[in-house]
Amino acid sequence: MITLGVIGCGNMARNHMRNAVVMDGIRLHGYADVFPEAATGFLNEFGGAYATAHANDILADDAIDAVLISTHHDTHVTLGVAAAEAGKHILMEKPMSMTVPQCDAVVEAVEEAGVRLMTGFKLRFAPLIQETKRLVPEPFLLVGQMMCNRWPDTSWAADPVKGGGNILSQGCHTFDLVCYLAGSEPVEVFAVGGNYTHENKTYPDNLAGIIRFASGAAASIIQGDAADSTAVSKFFFEVFDNGTSVQLYDRLHRATVSGSKVEEPGERYAPDDADPEGLQQELAEFVTCLNSGEPWRIGADQFAGRRATAVAHAFFTAIETGQPQGLSL
Repeated sequence: MITLGVIGCGNMARNHMRNAVVMDGIRLHGYADVFPEAATGFLNEFGGAYATAHANDILADDAIDAVLISTHHDTHVTLGVAAAEAGKHILMEKPMSMTVPQCDAVVEAVEEAGVRLMTGFKLRFAPLIQETKRLVPEPFLLVGQMMCNRWPDTSWAADPVKGGGNILSQGCHTFDLVCYLAGSEPVEVFAVGGNYTHENKTYPDNLAGIIRFASGAAASIIQGDAADSTAVSKFFFEVFDNGTSVQLYDRLHRATVSGSKVEEPGERYAPDDADPEGLQQELAEFVTCLNSGEPWRIGADQFAGRRATAVAHAFFTAIETGQPQGLSL
């Protein structure tokens, strides 16, 4: 039985808690949020021992085995390092941290403490992503697209300090997923983009990019908040090998499989009894593997978390310089 503490009681944490209360192997214990009423609301809604305004109360609690960190992105490095030093296993909402040096600090703390960290890249766990991995284990061409309507300038995730903007905050999902589907490490990126929708911000907000992988595979990336793509939905991914193609759309709820090697071409649908976007399965693996001592089977570890942030910043540099950027991970 894993006893869980929650740091950051917002919408994403609430989604996790709705899954946790019906899941075996996990006990909810303490909730922390800088807004005490949010933590108290979680306690009343999901049960547990206490609510607090101080994350350190959670980290100092010997009854807690693991923590969910679901706070503004700029706090991840401080909380991640502190959680590791306190001996807590960590489920860290994406991105793992805002910069590569911050990610390095978390990686070092986790390694030194001997705890385990899963970065919250839920889309890996989507049933149709797993079906795609089975059908096309070694693709050589991939497409990753995540486009949505313009974020309000007042959104904390659009803030350069707190959230980092769309390409980092959401694009980390896209970058992680194409790396996961490619089954290879990225070695070089290039991108064209800029401040197309947020002229008053200090970061690029939309890009078209390319990732080259060590295997020789290549991925095309479109990321930003210019507008929603109603034809394919916010999430759209494609993979190709020599004789098979899969297109994932409708927020990964549906896929089309075709090609000369496909025995059963046609539509695929996410099962009714599973979360089509993977959040249930992500928490289940976190709990199950901590209880059993087994390594993550699908989940993204601290190195994958660092990789996604490194890709985002390499894209930023490519946009700024107009030059391809090598990656050494």
